[in-house]
Order: sequence, then C-alpha cells, then structure tokens
Amino acid sequence: MPVYLLRYGEIGVKSAIVRSRFERKLGDNLLALLSARGAKGGIEREWGRLRLRCDDDAAASDALSHLFGLVSWSRVTELPADPSALKEHAALRAGALLGAGTRFAIRARRTGEHAFTSAQVAGEIGAAVLARVPAARVDLSAPEREFFFEIRDERAYYYESVEPGPGGLPAGVEGVAAAAVGDLRGACAAWMALRRGCDVLALPVPPGGDDSIAALRAWHPPLRVLPAAGDDPLEWRSIASRHGASAVFVGASLEQAVALPAGDPPFLAPLVALRDSDVARLSAVVRGQLPPYAVAREVLA
Repeated sequence: MPVYLLRYGEIGVKSAIVRSRFERKLGDNLLALLSARGAKGGIEREWGRLRLRCDDDAAASDALSHLFGLVSWSRVTELPADPSALKEHAALRAGALLGAGTRFAIRARRTGEHAFTSAQVAGEIGAAVLARVPAARVDLSAPEREFFFEIRDERAYYYESVEPGPGGLPAGVEGVAAAAVGDLRGACAAWMALRRGCDVLALPVPPGGDDSIAALRAWHPPLRVLPAAGDDPLEWRSIASRHGASAVFVGASLEQAVALPAGDPPFLAPLVALRDSDVARLSAVVRGQLPPYAVAREVLA
C-alpha cells in the first residue's frame, strides 16, 4: 500500500500536550478529506511526522493538497535504516532515471542514533549512484534529479519530490468563528479563518453563498453551515453569538470594514490589506483552480 510522509510547521513548536492534540485533529481532518473523495486510509504518528497509508493515490494526493496544517508531503518508499539498503535502492532508481550528463543530488537527513552522519551516508549513496551511472554528474546547486532519504531511527524513507501543502494550522484547533459567505470574498475570508485553525460556522448571506460553501467543503468537509441570514451585519452578529462564535469573519474591503458596527462578537476582515490581484488569486485557490503556493507568502501569513 502506498505510504505518504506528512510534514507540518507550526504544530512542531507547540508543547507536547498541544502538539498531540493538533496532530490528532490533523489526522481526523485528513480522514474526512479522504472519505469525501471516496477513499480510506490509515494514519500513523511518530515524532515530528505523520504517515498516511492509502491505496488510492489520486484521492490521497488531492486530500493532502487540501489539508490545512500540512506544510509538505511526499510519496515515499520505506526502507531499513541500513546504508547498504539505501545504496542499493538509490542505484536501482538511478539506473531508471539518470542518463549521461544528468545532474543529480543526494539529500539525506536523519533523526535518532546512527553509526553514520547525514553527510557520510549521502556521500556513500552518491558513490553508489555514480557506480551505476558513471556518466551522471553530481550537482548540489542545480540538479535535474534529486534523491531524498529521511532516516528516522530504524526506518528510512526514500522519495523523489516534495509536494507543498496549504500550511497554517489544522482547522478546528482554535475557537469557533462564524463567516458570512455570500460571494467569493466571503469564502476567501472563511478559508483564511480555517487555515488559521478556526472552527468555522459558514453563514450564508446575500447575494448567495451556495457555490462558495461547496468550494469551502472541498477543503474542510466537516464545515458546519448555519441557516441563511439577510444582509444586516447586526443579524449576522446575533446569529453568530447564539451559536457560540467568538468572531464573525467577513470579506469586506477596507471601506466596508470601517463602516461595520462595533460590538461583540467582533467583525474580522482579513482581506482589507490585500490588493485586488491578491484576492483574485486567493479566490482561484479557494475554488481549486490554483494551488495555495500560487498566492504570495505574505498574503497567507
């Protein structure tokens, strides 16, 4: 069964108790994404990483690219943490992937106690690759092919690519927040709230957020949807308060945001500092037309 290695970012700086809770939520959200795509999987946890086992590669790849809290992932081959096994596998893959003059690099890292350093094992693997394909060339700066080895205690993972995730925090680890979704700007505000870990309650408002809510559910299938409201922000606040939300996210521009009435729960307008071009690209991300990394890093900070 295919195995995927999952890497997170902010979760790793949390205390052990909080990290464990966030990891569980990350795993639960991944299983929900898989289920929405008609697939199942098994999740295993180890220090600093999660592993997914799933026999539906298309569903797994799509789910992982939509998983808030995930920084990157790779489809991996599991190997014993034995330099001989790593060299043998690298030579086998090199024979299939490299030709005369192909520039390649070995990227090795390790966690745990071993009788070798990362640099030593990378050098040995590189020598095995050159023995198999003598006309290939080592190029650590601009390789055409990269061979990754992550050695963790008694297990090693081999992979050939690192795929980006949306980053942020697992949806649902922070407080409850409502999001007024009546168009793509509202959906973008809700998406940003989900990415920061909020347990978002989607509130349909005029002109109509059905398509936008469907787009959000592709990112977070457990998304809860409240009964539709009118176009009065005070009504949004009242509904949000009744459902325990501590804030109401809106897709307002700066001019619209300053006109919103003060009160509790507060209105939060995460798009106010974004250019129209940024909002347009973020809208395409929400709709699945662009990957999250197509949006500038500062937009998603």
